This record gives sequence, structure tokens and C-alpha cells, in this order.
Amino acid sequence: MLCLAFTLMFEVKAGESQQKWNATLLVQDYARVFSPVQLDSLESKLSGFAMAASIELVIRTESSIGNSELFEFAMKQTDKMNLEGNPSMDRILLLIVMDKKESLIYPSPAIKYRLPDRKCSQITSQIIDPSFKLQQYDAGISSAIDAIIGTVKGEYNLKPVLNPEYSLKSFYVPILVLLLFIGGAVFFNLRTERQIQKAMHAYNLSYFDARIMLGIDRPSEVVGDGWEAFKGGGAKGDWS
Repeated sequence: MLCLAFTLMFEVKAGESQQKWNATLLVQDYARVFSPVQLDSLESKLSGFAMAASIELVIRTESSIGNSELFEFAMKQTDKMNLEGNPSMDRILLLIVMDKKESLIYPSPAIKYRLPDRKCSQITSQIIDPSFKLQQYDAGISSAIDAIIGTVKGEYNLKPVLNPEYSLKSFYVPILVLLLFIGGAVFFNLRTERQIQKAMHAYNLSYFDARIMLGIDRPSEVVGDGWEAFKGGGAKGDWS
């Protein structure tokens, strides 16, 4: 009985030590996504980056985070790492939540200008999500790490991929607006011409006089016989 109690106590202590040791790792695979070989490879790559750039890129996988939002959970974990870790280090958390099938790249505020939200969104949508849909977790994470490190160094540039539906809309909408504008202009001109023809027949006017009567033109804008007929008689005065 005494041996059993001692064994259980030793296992609890060992479990606590293991949990504390895991918390210091740069790859915290709580969802057990990676194999031991993959864990060693990722840890080695991230450790080298941390030593060279003074930036800890932490990968954390979770089976579930309950009802918590990814952003809230990531913010709390990053704050905790900032308090418990090396204060001279900046940090980036790559959070993977398996049951939600969601990922989040959360850089600490001091480094966000080097890894803006737009870049984080591109990495998750173009690299992580497609690989994870195929259950290629190791390939997705490795490529995401390369993209994050390259972006931070200014050596990596992801081109935005447009949604096909958005691309079609962006192509057709300007054409549709142009066609509507041209159609409206043609309709207005035809309508104006009909009004001019009606005025010419109703009041026995010339084309230019009809345009002036309808307010389309001002007298000074019409030249030739039309203006001469409209201005009528009169005399010019001069009191200089």
C-alpha cells in the first residue's frame, strides 16, 4: 500500500514537471498532432529563429478551448508567456484548435508592424487551411513557419488570392456601369431629339430655334441663321 501511494505521488509530481516543461517549449502540441520526429524538427527550427531574431514563435495545438474565442484565448496565452518568459523576447503565437478547425496567428503588439493582420490572414487562408483540410498538418505548419519567419524578416511576400466570385464581380461591375451610362446617354439624346422635332412641327421653328425654346441651348451658343432669326430687330446703343 505504501509503495502504491509513493508511486502515485511520484507520477503526479512527474506529470506536473512534464506539464511545466512543456510550457517552456516552442511547440506545445497538446492536441498531439505531430509525431516525436516532427516535434523535434519544428522545435529545432523555432529555437534557431528565436536565437537569431530574439523572437519566440510558439506553436500551440489544442483539441478544444471550450466556448472561448480564438483571439481571446491567444491573447491570454501570449500575455502569460510575456510574464513568465524572457522579457527581451518578442512573441508570435500560432494557435491551432482542432475541434473548431480554426487557426490564428497572434503577434505581440511590439512586432505587429512586421507581421500585420493582412499577412497573418493570407498565411492562414493560403497555407494552413488548405493543408489541414487534407490532414497534412506537418506540411502546413512547416510552410506556415517559413512564411511567418520570412515575412518578419521582410524576405517573403504572399500574393493575395482573390475569390473567383469576387474576381468576376470586379470584372463585370465596371462594364455594367459603363453600359448603363452609355444607355442612359443614348436614351436622353433620343428623347431630346423627339422633343426638338415636336417643337419644330408645332411652332414652325428651325432646329436651332427649337433647341433654344426648349432651353437646351442659349442664344449665344447658336450661330448662323438660327441665331439671326431669333434675335430679331433692335439697335445697339453706345454712351461712351
